Amino acid sequence: MKRLKALNLRLALRGVVFCLILALLLNLLWPIFRPKNNTQLAGQYYAVAHGFLAEPENSIDVFFIGDSMTYSAYTPMEMWEAQGFTSYVCGIGSGRMNDAYELLCEIMECQSPKVVVIEAHVAARGTTAKSAVLTEATLWFPVFRYHDRWKSLTLNDFTSPVEYTNRKTDKGFRMNYRVGAADPEGYMDETEDSSSVSLITRLYLLRCKALCEANGAELVVVASPSIENWNYRLHNAMEQIAQDYGISFLDLDLLTDEVGIDWGTDSRDGGDHLNYYGASKVSAYISDYLAERYDLPDHREDGAYAAWNDDLETYRKELEA
Repeated sequence: MKRLKALNLRLALRGVVFCLILALLLNLLWPIFRPKNNTQLAGQYYAVAHGFLAEPENSIDVFFIGDSMTYSAYTPMEMWEAQGFTSYVCGIGSGRMNDAYELLCEIMECQSPKVVVIEAHVAARGTTAKSAVLTEATLWFPVFRYHDRWKSLTLNDFTSPVEYTNRKTDKGFRMNYRVGAADPEGYMDETEDSSSVSLITRLYLLRCKALCEANGAELVVVASPSIENWNYRLHNAMEQIAQDYGISFLDLDLLTDEVGIDWGTDSRDGGDHLNYYGASKVSAYISDYLAERYDLPDHREDGAYAAWNDDLETYRKELEA
């Protein structure tokens, strides 16, 4: 029996030593595998969503985190023009709450936002255990996110410092003028039924709330208008979660008249995503909403933010093109 216990102890110690060596090796590899710029060419994961890395530290007041609905609904340049606060859209196509949490962790490493807006569709979408495991592994060892980069490593990856230059004029917004009319009949018909939201998704939302609180940011869940992706059952589910967790929740799908959404002109694909015309209306509404409730600063006359006025000029030229 004593021999068996000693054998088990040796095996356990070997396991611990192996894990420590593996952890050390992964941390040593990270500086090599880490993209040296926040561009797609440099290997950056979702380069547009990571454009904030090229902004000055602690210069972004509001972050919008979500999926394709998010980068189709909010245009930071028009919020800047209207209210003077800085914002960035971090949208990942078909993103889930674990993606949102991972992005938020990256954001908090270099920015100190006053408000974080998470797309309600993402906060209600299911999160698979497999994707959650990858997120957790990446949070501990970032090299996991970029493990495929070994195929494209160059000498620069071993010698060059990290320098982020991919600064986006549109701040993560994806401009689209295409019009695909939608039929709103039956959309947001009231019901007492409620959709289910997975435990994993709820846990990541709670972790986002805790991370925001730890960094002095307000968390707001907002449902951007979408006939295809939202309904009253989801509204009921998110409203209950928001009440249970003490999170602010705004459902723009119930406020389309106030926002001014016209489903004949403001969607690019039959009510799935908004186009530029819809995004401009949503941005005008949400910029007023956030500025009134969260005492956001107006930087328009601040020389330290002069680049944003230059970006606005470029953005307006793009609108006219």
